[in-house]
Amino acid sequence: MKFFIFFKSRSRIIRRYLAIKKENDLLREKVIRLERQLTLTKLQVIAVRKKILP
Repeated sequence: MKFFIFFKSRSRIIRRYLAIKKENDLLREKVIRLERQLTLTKLQVIAVRKKILP
C-alpha cells in the first residue's frame, strides 16, 4: 500500500514536471518567434532606410 501511494505521488510529480517542461517549450517557441519577427522588422527598417537614403 505504501509503495502504491509513493508511486502515485511520483507519477503526479512526473506529470507536473512534464507540464512545466511543455509550458517552457511553448514559451521558448514564442520567444523564438518574437525574435524572428524582430529580426524581420529590423531588416524591413534597414530596407526602408536604404530606399529613403540610397
